[in-house]
Amino acid sequence: MQNITSTVDLKEAIQQLEKKQIAEGQLLKEQFNITFTSLKPVNLIKSFTEAVASPALISNLLSAGIGLTAGFFSKGILTKTSGSLLKKVIGSILLFGVSKIVAGKPGLIQAIGKRITRSVSSNKKAAS
Repeated sequence: MQNITSTVDLKEAIQQLEKKQIAEGQLLKEQFNITFTSLKPVNLIKSFTEAVASPALISNLLSAGIGLTAGFFSKGILTKTSGSLLKKVIGSILLFGVSKIVAGKPGLIQAIGKRITRSVSSNKKAAS
């Protein structure tokens, strides 16, 4: 801002500052209304359900669940036959490995699952 040397310059500077204050006040009111609207319980629930129902999150949760299930299943098969310490350790390693592999390649697991489902359903139809 420039130096004010006269009363006319002072009045102009005051008017400019008042206009600036009015404009910033209006922006503040608009932002307050936006924030107030977004914090209403209905809108909070709506945004939460949109975030939770995103396909990426569902896919990640599904692949992690399938990975853990496959890992526990493979560990159970190995450790059911014998309760030795070595087999339990190998079972835990197998659980981790299978879980990591399955969770890392959900598309492959889904394709295998679809093939198994098709073959089971076609065997049922052939047996009927």
